[in-house]
Amino acid sequence: MNHVLKKYFILSLLFISIKIYAQDKTTDSLKLALKSATDDTTKCFLLTRITDRLDPKESETFNQQLLALTEKNSTIPGKLKNTFSKYLAVAKNNLALLAQSTGDQQKAMALYNSALRICEEIHNEDVLALTYNNLGVLFAEQGSAKQALDCYEKALKIYERINDKLGIAYSIFYTANVYRNIGDIQNALSNYSKCLKVFEETGDKKTAANTLNNIGAVYSMQEDYTMALEYYTRAFNLQKQTNSGIGMSNSLNNIAFVYHKQGNLEKSIEYLNKCLQLYITSGEKKGIGLAYLNIGSVYRDKGDTKKALEYFDQSLKMREEAGDKQGIAQTLNSIGRIYFKEKKYKEALTAYLRSMEINKELGYPENIKKTARLLTEFYKINGNYAAALENYELFVTMSDSINNQETRKASVKNHLKYEYEKKAAADSVKVAEEKKLTSYQLKQEENRRYFLYIGLSLALIFGGVMFNRFRITKKQKVIIEEQKHTVEKQKELVEEKQKEILDSIHYAKRIQTSLLPNENYLKRHIP
Repeated sequence: MNHVLKKYFILSLLFISIKIYAQDKTTDSLKLALKSATDDTTKCFLLTRITDRLDPKESETFNQQLLALTEKNSTIPGKLKNTFSKYLAVAKNNLALLAQSTGDQQKAMALYNSALRICEEIHNEDVLALTYNNLGVLFAEQGSAKQALDCYEKALKIYERINDKLGIAYSIFYTANVYRNIGDIQNALSNYSKCLKVFEETGDKKTAANTLNNIGAVYSMQEDYTMALEYYTRAFNLQKQTNSGIGMSNSLNNIAFVYHKQGNLEKSIEYLNKCLQLYITSGEKKGIGLAYLNIGSVYRDKGDTKKALEYFDQSLKMREEAGDKQGIAQTLNSIGRIYFKEKKYKEALTAYLRSMEINKELGYPENIKKTARLLTEFYKINGNYAAALENYELFVTMSDSINNQETRKASVKNHLKYEYEKKAAADSVKVAEEKKLTSYQLKQEENRRYFLYIGLSLALIFGGVMFNRFRITKKQKVIIEEQKHTVEKQKELVEEKQKEILDSIHYAKRIQTSLLPNENYLKRHIP
């Protein structure tokens, strides 16, 4: 089995290398075009295309060029001012993403707000909506779920107004992330399903992979690791196609987590080390911190607490640099558990209390519940039963707010079953309708052919009758003509005979007249 997985991974790396080479050629072509470009608007366009193809750290130089170029031209009057101002807002968004990935959230916030003002000034709605979505992600990282949802809602309304299908899907995707974090599994899955369909239809493989990863995370929360691994693997395969270093890192980390939960610690370490190297290459501090935490967790479960604590400390440092509050609280819990196991209670309590403070600030019930459970155990062991009871009550309250695990499992399964059955029913109806329509169309076609054949037959019969009638008429006409000719001939003969008879009579009469003496003569000679 290990040999097969190793072979699969080698083939995957080969595929990635080929993909990287092809994409590098495209990026190189854009860079070459940029060098030969003389028009500033063309340069801005090319710089935007280049930054779109690179991770935030790799694109920093090009974003700085875009920023300088757009700031220089943003005061030009007329339509060009709006064009350069739009590119300026894009540059600030890109630089804010970079600042966000390196943990400088204050700088990111300032850049996003500046981009918002620019977009509002020039009335550019597409970049305005993009900025609201990016700002929402920043608020979500800071634990401000309400502000994040407000930003996503503003972006969604703009995208709906301008009929941007992909933009709508992004807003729904980010909204689903917030619902997942606050434990609203139903809304999270519903929104993930909506946006995943759009990402797949539009060919946005990168975000489709992120969505698959997040659905896998929901399954993982329900401890359905088989399904979680399936979704994580699907996500990784998509990310290989897009050469997304950060995306592949996230998927490898998730796959490693599943192996860890399944008890395959060696396989988990193998994937985590690959994941860590990709995070380091991309400079993603949040990811590096997460990888360190997970590697430490594996060593802890292997019984090597010293090595585990080393990785946890590195994780905490990296997450503090990234300003990842949720990650900081998570790592503090892990550090506290090591100290608690080693009976270093003071250090353990310090870690737990700091974690609880951050979790309450963020307001995520699942995270508060986890820390409350750890504190309950801690106070119980140390004889502080009042504090233990207080944290236990908090644990129960948080459990009730997100439902117990079995209810949530049933909720997800029922939801997925519902979604599947709804899709199956829709497909069945669609197929039935298509069959019905096809049958109707075939019947119509058959009827049309039938009537056509009848029409053609009638036309042929009518044509035959008419042709036959024409022939008979023609024949009758010929006969009539012949008869007429015969009658005329006979009439001529009769007239000729009559003339001959009359001539004979007249001749005879003349002879007779000439032979007989006339009346006067007779009177004179006969007494």
